[in-house]
Amino acid sequence: MIAVPRTLRLLVHHDTDADCWVARCVDFDMVTQAKRFEDLPTAFGHVFYGTVLVALEHNERPRFVDPPQYIVNEWERVSRNPEGIKVRNWDDYVPHWVPEAFMRLIESKRQPPDCVSPRQLNIACA
Repeated sequence: MIAVPRTLRLLVHHDTDADCWVARCVDFDMVTQAKRFEDLPTAFGHVFYGTVLVALEHNERPRFVDPPQYIVNEWERVSRNPEGIKVRNWDDYVPHWVPEAFMRLIESKRQPPDCVSPRQLNIACA
């Protein structure tokens, strides 16, 4: 069974060279980017569920790898100021195609899902 935390943490920064926002997951080694800060949670939802769906399509368990230690250290540094952390409801950012595709795939495998969806995203800017 894969342990997906009920709250996922995203560490965000603006990449001035690429002129985009970058979000690194503190709980798993996943990264995404978006032109607008507001679009980062949805972009991350695509990466998260894309990882799950591709693995299940190939009859594998999703591979959630720990992030580099420097990401965890940076989160610990910036999260000392709780006012700087934005809390978001995960369901507000789930890509529209995910629930249907995910449930169809789970039903086709005739087994319960190996992972659960998080309920919340905590976002902090580095």
